[in-house]
Amino acid sequence: MNRYKIIEKDSIGEAWLAAARYVLETGSPVEFGDVAAREVLNLEIVVKNPHRDDPIIEKHGNPEMIDFMMGNFFGEESIEEWGYSYRQRIFARFGLDHLFAKLREKRTSTWSISTLLRPEEDEKHVPCLTQIQVLIREERLYLICYFRAQDIGRKLYADLMALTELGNLIGREVKTAGLEIILHIASAHIYQADISSLENIVFQGS
Repeated sequence: MNRYKIIEKDSIGEAWLAAARYVLETGSPVEFGDVAAREVLNLEIVVKNPHRDDPIIEKHGNPEMIDFMMGNFFGEESIEEWGYSYRQRIFARFGLDHLFAKLREKRTSTWSISTLLRPEEDEKHVPCLTQIQVLIREERLYLICYFRAQDIGRKLYADLMALTELGNLIGREVKTAGLEIILHIASAHIYQADISSLENIVFQGS
């Protein structure tokens, strides 16, 4: 089993296709309960210039999944199956003010962190996205995200769309000149049910 890989691309769509190709070509079989998947461990994805206006995602992405993820990050409602949403975890307690305060106090701070984990509450679902860290270097904002697991086929591009929106929101507040998103993913997988359709997109462009 491959245990570490860095994928670095300019756009969300390019990163998604490259990650899907890597999992399809090198992933090992795994079962999550009774659901089969193909998996790689410790995948790092760098998107150097993310934009929500992405022609690859416009062609191949699922608008309903993007809407779901935008609601997860920014909507008012909990995800019923989870009992919470990412927005409620990211903006809870001190919201983003904690991040802003740390970055205003020291622009190169490494304390600007938001954690989504609530071990005492996470009985139904442990967040796939566990931590977000914001760093500013040379006036560029780095949004660094840690995932316990990531559904590469169905959700990676949607997560990146929402994270781009979040990064732009933070960037406007702290006045940075650009955005780069870095994902550290412990388990990057594609479910067996999605492999055929993804192979058509990745290998045949259809």
